[in-house]
Amino acid sequence: MSDQIELPPINTTTAVFHYLSPCNGPAQLDNTFTVRGVRTGLALTKWLNVLIAEHWCDEMDCTIQIFTHDTAGNFEQSEVTHCPR
Repeated sequence: MSDQIELPPINTTTAVFHYLSPCNGPAQLDNTFTVRGVRTGLALTKWLNVLIAEHWCDEMDCTIQIFTHDTAGNFEQSEVTHCPR
């Protein structure tokens, strides 16, 4: 097993949804979504809104990790906080 982190492909945006461990029952694995192109601003907001509408549940952490990997090879990580209530 390797401890190396695998970068998303070049010219992509990746969102990682993390889930909290429930008191009873198995933990839900993280969901990772990758789309072509570097999404920022309104384009990122629209994409995240679709993902949230399709995949949100009460066990999901409010912090969504965002990774962008542009065509020049630059890699950036950021976070978006989503509180549904």
